Amino acid sequence: MKYLFLLFCNIFVCNMNDVSNYLIIKISTDNITLKSYNSNDNKLLKNEIFKIYESNSKRFFVYEKDSVYIDYDAKPIFKESLIKYFAKKIKVPKNELSSDHFTLLIAFIIDRNGKIINKGYLGYCSNEGYKKQIVNILDNFNLKPKPAKVDNKNVAVLYSFNLDFFDNEFLKYNKN
Repeated sequence: MKYLFLLFCNIFVCNMNDVSNYLIIKISTDNITLKSYNSNDNKLLKNEIFKIYESNSKRFFVYEKDSVYIDYDAKPIFKESLIKYFAKKIKVPKNELSSDHFTLLIAFIIDRNGKIINKGYLGYCSNEGYKKQIVNILDNFNLKPKPAKVDNKNVAVLYSFNLDFFDNEFLKYNKN
């Protein structure tokens, strides 16, 4: 299970359709909890718990009438590296890089057609300017991946990757 690291974590996810709301996703062994909040006043709008099912050793949950896989055979394919995409867009002054080192877990829910329906991040960032940049990049994120696959069929997935400011690829493409 390549993506087992997601098993017990919370993920901050911005809802693409309404940037004034956000989701907290908590994954456990039996269920996934989605809590929707208003980002203006942090008021809880919705608290949903979804059962995690398993089929052919692949875990999934049903979200908006679609099975969203946590485990999958083939991950979504983006035209360019996601690290390169973020590195080219975020402005990190070289003299500040060592004092503000952090890693973010960027997460997406991608539907079976490759459309990103939710996106967000989890991670500590002490710099408000970097937080705003990451949220802005996520709000304007427009890459459309080829969908993930399970048993050679396109499926919706919960996909994530680490964005590390000291990653060699990040440093290579961050010229700001």
